[in-house]
Amino acid sequence: MYRMVQCSHCPRQYHVDLAQLMRGASRWACPVCGQITDFAEHQIQQPTTSLEAKQAWGAIGVAAFFVGLIMFGNRISDWLESA
Repeated sequence: MYRMVQCSHCPRQYHVDLAQLMRGASRWACPVCGQITDFAEHQIQQPTTSLEAKQAWGAIGVAAFFVGLIMFGNRISDWLESA
C-alpha cells in the first residue's frame, strides 16, 4: 500500500510502500528473520508449490516478519533510552 509522506526534515513529499518499509525494518533488526521472510515469499511464488505448502510458507513468513518488527521495536526503545 502506497502512502504519500512528507520528509520530517524538508518540504519534500514521497510515495512510500509501507509494506516494503516494514520488511526493511525487520531485515535491519534481524537479518535472520528477513532472510526467512524472503525465502518464504520465494517458496510461495514457485508454481510447483501446493496450496497447503503455500499457506504454511505464508504463516512462516508472517511469523518471521512480526518477530523482526518486535526486535526492531526493542532496538528503537533501547536507542531512545540511551539517548
